[in-house]
Amino acid sequence: MTKKTEEKIVFVGKKNVSNYIVAVMTMSKDSDKVHVKARGSTTSKALDVAVRAKKMYDMEIERIDLDTEVMENKGVPVNVTTVDIVLTKGKV
Repeated sequence: MTKKTEEKIVFVGKKNVSNYIVAVMTMSKDSDKVHVKARGSTTSKALDVAVRAKKMYDMEIERIDLDTEVMENKGVPVNVTTVDIVLTKGKV
């Protein structure tokens, strides 16, 4: 059985951190890399997901990309912080 090299993405929102950790673990079975993405107030939750997955399931944080998107709120441009954390399976 061969593993797919396709990268999987978990978008972090308002659910519990444990839900996203389960999603990361499920996706890591089919892929060597899993992206954990969030924006706005959920960026801290995405970091929690990455750190817990690293400690609990021997995953490595390959890189963390930070950026800012300009969105509109009632016609007014607003800067929103985004984060993309790339997790890979730890060395076995």
